[in-house]
Amino acid sequence: MARGAYGMRAGKTYVVTGAVGGIGRRLVEKLTSERASVWALDHCQEGLAELSEAASKSGYELQVLRVDLRDPESTSDAVRRVLKQTPKLDVWINNAGVSGAGDFLKASDETFQDVFKVNFMATVQTTRSVLTHMDAQGSGTIVNVASIAGFVPAPYLVAYSASKHAVVGFTRALREELRLRDSPIRLVLVSPGFVNTQMIQATNLQFPSWLRWALSSPEQVASEIVTAANGSREEVTPTWNGKVMQALHTVLPRTTRKNAKLLLTDTFSDWLGGRYRLSE
Repeated sequence: MARGAYGMRAGKTYVVTGAVGGIGRRLVEKLTSERASVWALDHCQEGLAELSEAASKSGYELQVLRVDLRDPESTSDAVRRVLKQTPKLDVWINNAGVSGAGDFLKASDETFQDVFKVNFMATVQTTRSVLTHMDAQGSGTIVNVASIAGFVPAPYLVAYSASKHAVVGFTRALREELRLRDSPIRLVLVSPGFVNTQMIQATNLQFPSWLRWALSSPEQVASEIVTAANGSREEVTPTWNGKVMQALHTVLPRTTRKNAKLLLTDTFSDWLGGRYRLSE
């Protein structure tokens, strides 16, 4: 099929980690529908099977692979399998993430470490392997999905925020290193705001129902990620709420930090009265 029929994605090969979740699933659906060749990586075998079945029924090109990103050996094996079977890899999207929401003093070391393993260390590990492969082929794009929490601190999201701050710093520093050696590889940082996904719905710090109107859709974020992967911008903040928070944090950091407590309120009146709900 000619590229013009489906846009710039047709004929390209993409890898999406965290492919079963809200944003990941929408990425897979969008890319396959535009006739890209896609690898979907996730730890959830059942979810991968659902993606595979849906793609097969639609005649889309999709390969699925189970991986435990908390395990470096599992991660290395998955990357090796993908690269071995992919003559030319165009875009690798490090989308997988876990929240680890809760009271820092009550969280176990294991929980904190798991958040970092998935959100940060897996990103470092896959980026190193994929970058080597793309260097050899002379082209490619790596997209690291961070979060607005990588810029704006939020209470009871300590592990998540710290891991996303790490992704931001890692991506920016590595990009400068690539520039110094005139690398042809693009490194894109994507930092969404609040998105209506299972991660937000499942956290023990339920997103306030009175603020759900402010949530962005995973379809919107997926669309902006795909555009960024095929564009020229180095950093993208999808969702209007993310853009507002990042702008406010730049000019009014104290106000932004104070408003982060909105996540701990049940009603607008609670916020006005300074009544905040703590995690159990």
